[in-house]
Amino acid sequence: MAEKENTICCCVPLRNVEHYPRRKLACCAFPEGSYSKLKETFCAAPQFSELDIDKILRNSGQRLRLILTTDDLYYARQAAAYISAMACYRQGEPTVPQPSDGEWEDPLVEAFLAEAFSGANGCDVSDAGRQGKRKLLVVSPELLDSNINGLLDEEKAAASGDRKPFRLNCCPSDALLVTSDTGAVLSETVIAELESFLEKEGPVFIALKSSQIDLALIDELRLTYGFQLAHVRQTTDAYLAGVLRQALACRGVNIAPDIDFNAAVTHLRSVRGAFFTEQDLVNLASRVSAKRGCLIQTEDLLFQKYRPAGRGSRSAADALDDMIGLENVKETLRRQLAAHVFDIRRGFPPAHRSLAFAGPPGTGKTETARLTAEILGEAGCGTGRFVEAGREQLIGKYVGHTSPRIARLFESARGGVLFIDEAGALIPADGRDSFAFEAISALVRHIENEPETVVIFATYGDAMERLIAADHGLSSRIAQVLTFEDYTDEQLLLILQKLSCDRGLALPEEARETCFDFFRELRERKGERFGNGREARRLLEGAVEELALRSLKTGSRDAALCAEDIRTASARLLAQEGAKGQRLPRVGFC
Repeated sequence: MAEKENTICCCVPLRNVEHYPRRKLACCAFPEGSYSKLKETFCAAPQFSELDIDKILRNSGQRLRLILTTDDLYYARQAAAYISAMACYRQGEPTVPQPSDGEWEDPLVEAFLAEAFSGANGCDVSDAGRQGKRKLLVVSPELLDSNINGLLDEEKAAASGDRKPFRLNCCPSDALLVTSDTGAVLSETVIAELESFLEKEGPVFIALKSSQIDLALIDELRLTYGFQLAHVRQTTDAYLAGVLRQALACRGVNIAPDIDFNAAVTHLRSVRGAFFTEQDLVNLASRVSAKRGCLIQTEDLLFQKYRPAGRGSRSAADALDDMIGLENVKETLRRQLAAHVFDIRRGFPPAHRSLAFAGPPGTGKTETARLTAEILGEAGCGTGRFVEAGREQLIGKYVGHTSPRIARLFESARGGVLFIDEAGALIPADGRDSFAFEAISALVRHIENEPETVVIFATYGDAMERLIAADHGLSSRIAQVLTFEDYTDEQLLLILQKLSCDRGLALPEEARETCFDFFRELRERKGERFGNGREARRLLEGAVEELALRSLKTGSRDAALCAEDIRTASARLLAQEGAKGQRLPRVGFC
């Protein structure tokens, strides 16, 4: 049953602050309303059912200090905004203290005020005092402790430019929330930087995911600074359906009586994956409100996810099924992904399901990894992001340079797939590379702390064994090694036919034997260097070149591939390769 309208908490979108990316520094407005109305709405929301607001406010006195544990940082921010509003409003209507002359000396604070409460963001700084607008400042721990996630001095300088250091004690915010999607949140330096702000009377919140909990520092905050602990749950689909219904009603949209809000919520959640928040429902309602005057049906609320060109309406799972060969790989991968999705949908942190793809070149390892990311995204259990990296993106130029690089890669791939190609190149055959072992150590640490990101290592068989043996921590965190076998000649012909079809061309039936002869001869000559599917692509490209030359001579735009195009391309490519074991010299300048 859908939640009542008056029990829907308002959304708390983040607003930008000048000079800073939103993930580093942002703010959001307090919800408006009387203390009793705010409390009624807050207590009725399912995500806040474990929070005893009366106890929290009674035990806080004049200084509200609260640690929020959660698996959904959006609702932690919403809780912080509502509790701050209730703490400020319970003594009467809100007012905004005006700073005395010279109180805010940091020019960044002036920029903060100008940007955060500019007309462009829906607020006017000149009206802040008159209208009693209050704000929650959301700060990344990296602004308080630049070493918390391993940034080097050079990188800190590059990131900050010529700006003055961020000074928390100068920020004119009514409440403060320290949180981060990834990495550590608490450190001794963060706590030390918070001390000046803790002397104020404004509420202070720290939001932590389960992987970010540091028991010793939490006890330090509780004992020394009087922090309380509370848990914020994820919400229900019925509540989210109420959010969408109310957002549409506020925009005067004409809604069909049989509209299925639950289906719309489920669909949007699957499209947005790990990025999904209540704000997406509000954005959807704004998008649909452009159709005023029309009767809005359920299909109007089903936001269509972008799919790569050429795939049509087929899902990533369909595309994986359509891949030629790899039956054992596909079956094992389906089981691993099903278990990953099952954990997330039940609300449990996913188990470590990093994978290793071992096999010859051209056997579809990269494409399979890319589809893995899309499958998780379409299941609503990932962002769909796919980040590819090799040794040059992982290994730094000097000691201490590698870990920050890997941290940035994990941040880019958050909730998706981090694909490490030719991973065996990380570990040299002689095993003497301190940078490589620093990289493996950093990878293991991030795999442990960020299980929502699936890491896939891809390389050749022998190199994979060397990689896994290099670190026991890595071997224990790889859920499965999937072996990609060489394609048979028949499978390579199917791949060639599929590639031809994708180009709008038909492969002549009489060219079959030429293709088989080409694959067999090239496999014999190249040995372990044989590129499998890449060789099929090379043959097609060669044949298209012959077709293009013939079309240019005749002026025809409707020419089709013929068997002679395939034979000519095959002979040319084999001649370029040379005899078995022979590498022909490169053509061009040395």
